[in-house]
Amino acid sequence: MDHMKAVLKSCLRQHLSTETVPTESGPRIIHHVNALEAILDGNSGRLVGREMTSALRALESVQNKGHTSGIVAAYPQALPLATILAHALMELTPRVAHVVEHNRASTLQTYSGLFNLEPKASVVIVVNDLIHSPIVKAVADNLAGLGYTIIGVVSLIDHQLGAAETLRLNNIPVQSVFKLGDLVVMYPEQTAALGA
Repeated sequence: MDHMKAVLKSCLRQHLSTETVPTESGPRIIHHVNALEAILDGNSGRLVGREMTSALRALESVQNKGHTSGIVAAYPQALPLATILAHALMELTPRVAHVVEHNRASTLQTYSGLFNLEPKASVVIVVNDLIHSPIVKAVADNLAGLGYTIIGVVSLIDHQLGAAETLRLNNIPVQSVFKLGDLVVMYPEQTAALGA
């Protein structure tokens, strides 16, 4: 891990909290990372943009579907992360990355701003924390239905709860900057439970 990514890792750890919840097999420790709070922290915002860009470039190289033309926030809380990624991309390339918010409240699930893109443009879906797959898959399905090419999903933190694997099984590639296991010190049984 290079120095800048290690610094970001340290920043994210500052926004880590834990709680103990009862389960049938005994108490279980649940970890929470307030990714949004970290993203809005001026000290780590540029680092987030750098690492998200690296993750996106990795997806583009594997998918071989060209450069990203649009960036879609899978839910409103992911819009700041999508914006940071767009600014980072514009520093590297002359093209404009369109930031779009997925409107979960709308039954039509419209994407304001996507219609500025060329038909069949390549888009990436951005999430702060990859925890559950249904919302992300629904966004991907809707975008594909509108004719856009899905490069994949880029997340800041994969919580290792099976969402990435489920999306990949549905032919939606995923690239995460960190896995939850990278940010927390866990006992062996917790690591095994996360599939790390």
